[in-house]
Amino acid sequence: MFMKTFSKSDSVESNICESFNNWILRFWSLRSISMLEGIRVSIMTRIAKNKRMMNQWKDVFSPVVKGKLVKAKHEARMCTSRPYSYTMHEVSIDGKGFVVAIGGHSMVSLAAMLLHPSYT
Repeated sequence: MFMKTFSKSDSVESNICESFNNWILRFWSLRSISMLEGIRVSIMTRIAKNKRMMNQWKDVFSPVVKGKLVKAKHEARMCTSRPYSYTMHEVSIDGKGFVVAIGGHSMVSLAAMLLHPSYT
């Protein structure tokens, strides 16, 4: 797979703008003050909702991150590891073999890195 070597920030900014524009679409038909007030109320409501959700967390990780960790832990059960050299291990997942330097990583974090490289 070809990896791009240039910055992708323009596309990220464009996606953020597109998302925001789509989110405020329902206010575009209103007059200026009403439109701005509607957007302000929606943003404040969203902030309050996210703050309530954040205050309910009793764990170190958010529910989304915790779900990803549980998934990685489950997928790590499918991994097999055998010594490759003194500091390296060969890790196999779904018939694919990878040689990795285990270092301080656990099998769960290795599975997450190998199965979902975008998370690391």
